[in-house]
Amino acid sequence: MLLDAGETDDADKILSVLDDLKVDSIDVLLISHFDKDHIGGAAQLISSVGIGKVIEPVYKEKSDEMKAYRLALGQSDAEIVRAEKELSFGLGSARVTIYPTSLDDPGDNDVSLIVSVTHGELDFLFPGDAEEARLREWMSGHDESYDFLKAPHHGRWNDASGDFYTQTRPRVCVITASEKNPADERVLELLKSLGTEIYLTQEGNAVFESDGKTLRASQVNPKK
Repeated sequence: MLLDAGETDDADKILSVLDDLKVDSIDVLLISHFDKDHIGGAAQLISSVGIGKVIEPVYKEKSDEMKAYRLALGQSDAEIVRAEKELSFGLGSARVTIYPTSLDDPGDNDVSLIVSVTHGELDFLFPGDAEEARLREWMSGHDESYDFLKAPHHGRWNDASGDFYTQTRPRVCVITASEKNPADERVLELLKSLGTEIYLTQEGNAVFESDGKTLRASQVNPKK
């Protein structure tokens, strides 16, 4: 499973990683939402790698990236699933659950599919770019802590952030941040106070490996 596809210029980097891993087909391409930094590379990936199924949120979006994505899908054999309700499926030795929003008229980020993965004894959470309303919606039905968290919305702070991080209490957290758009210091300080091990992608690619019992984390090609 591949979750999101970066910006258009990121497609070659993703394909290079897949090639290094000797991956020539993807069972599930999961698109959390349709912002250009999550869907931009999808068209090239769909055209370059065999895709079994694409799961996407129910949302209408118009952009050049979306047009390219739809065109590539139309020329592929991939099954398209629009996540209108909670979905759960097995993926090898893992279990994936997808939570779509039920908010009325959600914005671009709050349409994000929130994805949890259970692998053996470990639990992972990927909340896309969910902002305050979406995080509160999800928290109202969940009170779990997680071994791994991908920080929502690149580590930005909103009025639900304090409750969200305290409730999920991640053991390990990766923040997809950059020098141009760094993580909010309030997020970093809160995670530190929770004892969370933090990885920032602006410092290099972050790699996490699970065997269902232990989680290994490393920074690849760290930037000096």
